Amino acid sequence: MVIRVSPILSIPLPAAHALLKLGRDLALARRKRGISTANMAERLLVSHETLWRLALQGDR
Repeated sequence: MVIRVSPILSIPLPAAHALLKLGRDLALARRKRGISTANMAERLLVSHETLWRLALQGDR
């Protein structure tokens, strides 16, 4: 049996909370401005997948 542990659990708790808040804040800002995920990722100089994962973690 394999138990999957989220990679976010392998970092200090304050850092994990900060990443979750960052993801929520980015997702909210993107939606308020009506910016696509691809466009926001380009503006942040990160990949679409990186932004998507960060926002997904923030929505939990």
